[in-house]
Amino acid sequence: MKAKKKIIVLAVMLLLAFLTMPLIGGLKTTQIEVSLVSVAHAEDAKGFKWIPRRPGITRAQIALGRAVTIPFEFTVTGNVKKVRFELPKKFTSLGIDILEDEVAVKGGKASSAVLFTVPPGKPLGKFDMVVTAKDAATGKEIGKGTIPFMLLPPGVGGC
Repeated sequence: MKAKKKIIVLAVMLLLAFLTMPLIGGLKTTQIEVSLVSVAHAEDAKGFKWIPRRPGITRAQIALGRAVTIPFEFTVTGNVKKVRFELPKKFTSLGIDILEDEVAVKGGKASSAVLFTVPPGKPLGKFDMVVTAKDAATGKEIGKGTIPFMLLPPGVGGC
């Protein structure tokens, strides 16, 4: 019987967390898009995509204290041989990093993965993280792509 009460309490806590997230981030309208592979926003690079671990996920769900990787790829045109990926400082200070910062272009694609190792105690909520791709030889920006994610309490969710 105690396990059932814990599940109910956990469900109520999750419901409250999801209901209060819009209040924490300010009242904004939210557009929901469902797809098997999330696509970049209109202002982002046309050839960017991130690959969720479960079908139908449009915002990665990351539980604090749990290591999660999210693969991504850019379509690369032109004479670029190597690509370097960068994240904004505010995300790297949270405990988010790119597994391979510099990769070779193979078949017109440059891919890597983002590693989330966000420790407990960091702020919960919804975030939109921009991944920047640059030509490793010249430093010229090739494109940007956005990985939307949500930080959840420890032991909850997953992508």
